[in-house]
Amino acid sequence: MVRLQGGTFKRMARWHPSVPAHPESVATFEIGRTEVTTSAYRECVKAGACAVPVGVKDPGDGLSAQCVEQLARECNFGRTDREDHPINCITFAQAEQYCHFRDARLPTEAEWEFAALGTENRLTPWGDKPWDRLRANLCDEACVSGFACPMMPSPTRAPDGFAATAPVGSFRTGDTPEGVHDLMGNVWEWSVGEPCATRTAECDGNEHVIRGEAWSSGFQFEYRGVTSPEQARPDAGFRCARSIAPVSP
Repeated sequence: MVRLQGGTFKRMARWHPSVPAHPESVATFEIGRTEVTTSAYRECVKAGACAVPVGVKDPGDGLSAQCVEQLARECNFGRTDREDHPINCITFAQAEQYCHFRDARLPTEAEWEFAALGTENRLTPWGDKPWDRLRANLCDEACVSGFACPMMPSPTRAPDGFAATAPVGSFRTGDTPEGVHDLMGNVWEWSVGEPCATRTAECDGNEHVIRGEAWSSGFQFEYRGVTSPEQARPDAGFRCARSIAPVSP
């Protein structure tokens, strides 16, 4: 965990023009330095506190059978060559189970964005420098050509060495100043938030926000996904957070 001193920051909300940027405050908290790995999640399953990942579930409408079959091969649980990759293909409830096992919780969306942007209102986790292939695992040429699925490639499709997930912490030049890894790219991350409060489209209230983009997407860091808690995707995982009790005077 990395401890972040609480403060007020500007919620960017650039993902939709109807939502203005606005100040928001968060209390001091801790957040996982990395996304939760496959091996860490396996320990929770072994202890009987976590369920085995469900695999690809409800990946989206209109995807071809070939696309879904290819996506299913990218689920990391049970693959000995991906023990240090982020756990993926799990539901919101399974992510919560793991964090509770570690005496933690999922981060709120505000905490997640605070960790990524800081009080200095960075444009990206690493600052204002432009994206390049060494900063984040995004959709490169191997991602575009390797799947029969609609992908949102990075601006140049420059090879980053991974068609899908990468070992956590592989893109250190994309770290935040506090040393939090992979807040952009690798996998989308579950968070706790209020998707209906800042969404113009229909929202049934039974949804959760994912943030951070993934190996399947391009450089649009402002974007936030809103998805069913039952969805399980090979490009979505999570990290945990923990509240810090205030010190009595």
